[in-house]
Amino acid sequence: MSFENIPPQGRRHPLDMPPLETDEHEERIEKHTYPLDSEITVDILVKKFEPEHTEAREDRKRSRAVIYIAGHSMTAENGSVANICRAYADVASLKTYAISSSSREQGALWGPESNDFLYEEARAISMFIEKKGIEEVTIVGHSEGGDKAINVAAILQEEVPGVAVHGLILLASAGLYKQTQETIGKLPGHIANAGREDEDPAVAKRREQATQDIRLNNFQDAMQWFLTPQRTPIQIEEVTRKNPRMADVACPIVVFFGKDDPVANLAGIVSPRAEKRVRKKLGEISGVNNKTVAARAEIARKIFPLSSGVRIYVAEKTPDHLFPIVEPKHVAETSFGILERLHRGDTVH
Repeated sequence: MSFENIPPQGRRHPLDMPPLETDEHEERIEKHTYPLDSEITVDILVKKFEPEHTEAREDRKRSRAVIYIAGHSMTAENGSVANICRAYADVASLKTYAISSSSREQGALWGPESNDFLYEEARAISMFIEKKGIEEVTIVGHSEGGDKAINVAAILQEEVPGVAVHGLILLASAGLYKQTQETIGKLPGHIANAGREDEDPAVAKRREQATQDIRLNNFQDAMQWFLTPQRTPIQIEEVTRKNPRMADVACPIVVFFGKDDPVANLAGIVSPRAEKRVRKKLGEISGVNNKTVAARAEIARKIFPLSSGVRIYVAEKTPDHLFPIVEPKHVAETSFGILERLHRGDTVH
């Protein structure tokens, strides 16, 4: 799977950036607070995006939606998140909710503790989905949001029978394999240096917008340091873990990696040599056929054993961690299209 190439960005002060665009299909930001039985309190920010054209889905009685869970250093308020949520709303012809979440007690010097704040936040997101009356949901997660999305899918399937999980789309997701804190530490430099000189102007604008969003969100987090001084170390430690709930997710799943992404890379699941052995086992003959998609589907079934169908793709022309943010329309069209083919029972050879 390939995307357009992205070059490095110039450095501009946030106040020099143009105002973010809004349109009539967006609603205001909502804040919801969920005090959980674990005594952890989770705040979630939500913004809804309506599709431009709803005719294709209007005759369906079931309440359906897409839930997009933002990654670390991005929130439902950000313009870069709005871009990809608009894309999913229009591609799927479904209302799409951008969601970001945080735990008040994470990193605080007082109050209850948890060894899995990502799971606590996923519980709150699941409660929001149920309360909204959504009966069928496609869950999309980027980066840390992918780790939460895995938890949400598992929680809904196990605990909320009134909500059917149509599918799970993981974009440069954390939680798919165990990694080191040193690897996670490479991400800021990777994002700052991603891209290429022959950048398309539209892609450049989206990457610059994402850089602005991340910078401002990190600044706001730093201003809260005195309240939650241990938040960042806890967050880093949590995203290094392999999510055990992958084994519980039964819906169709689409996974995208960036080829050069240091923290969400296919090599973390299977080495190139091992993947080659699987392709050969499936009958690949050099110059005659290619078994890459089939091999990756077989590999994916080992980490999502209950899923009714899994596909893994690697972005090569836009190979960095922000590829979903800088190529929102292409990513939405491709990932949702693959998910629909899985529902139709399309096979790979």
